[in-house]
Amino acid sequence: KSRESTTKRWVGAGNINFIPSDKWNLIFSYSDFSSYTNMKPLTDPFFNRNNMDSLNFYQVSSQMGATVNYTFGRKDAPRNILINTSWQRAVETGAGTQNTTASGFITANTNYSQLLPVAGLLISVSYNINASNASELKSIYQGPGLNISKTLLNKTLRTGFNSTYNLNTLNGRKGSPVLSAGLNAGYSPKKKEAGNHRINFNITWLQRFRSEIQKQEKRELTGYINYAFTF
Repeated sequence: KSRESTTKRWVGAGNINFIPSDKWNLIFSYSDFSSYTNMKPLTDPFFNRNNMDSLNFYQVSSQMGATVNYTFGRKDAPRNILINTSWQRAVETGAGTQNTTASGFITANTNYSQLLPVAGLLISVSYNINASNASELKSIYQGPGLNISKTLLNKTLRTGFNSTYNLNTLNGRKGSPVLSAGLNAGYSPKKKEAGNHRINFNITWLQRFRSEIQKQEKRELTGYINYAFTF
């Protein structure tokens, strides 16, 4: 007798976008995935002592998210606040409740930006949180970020600076804080009939500090220069 199995899946999703004014934009989303599998054991015709019951396997995954975007300030110097959150939970159950495993994830991001079009300047600061709880592993990552970009030479030269600082804990123990800073630049002169030139430059400094888990500091410096010609 061959193995028989039955699988059923349910999928649902919803999304709501609400714009009460030209300054506010609200987005809410939810999705759910459920799966059920029933599998019968393989029976040996020459050894008919298989007393195993059929196996039932359940899997449920739910995700919910929300985004709030608020724009304010003068037209020649607009400001923006963005808040984005996401929650996800997954549960898997095998034969018996002792085989149930659950995991959860939460992410949140807050960003404030200021644009000065006349000066070609954009400044933004942010804060990120990422928390996960899966089986025997619990971790939290969080930290601020800074991003500054500016255009020069009639918008043919784009420059930028970015920096982040992340703190993390793993099962209650403090992990290694990570500091990163980077500079980037891209130069693209006005397009000519003969073709278009573009040069990109990027350099990043990363330092991982000592902690309870990692006893040694680590430093990294990476950079690249790229030249492209299109015709």
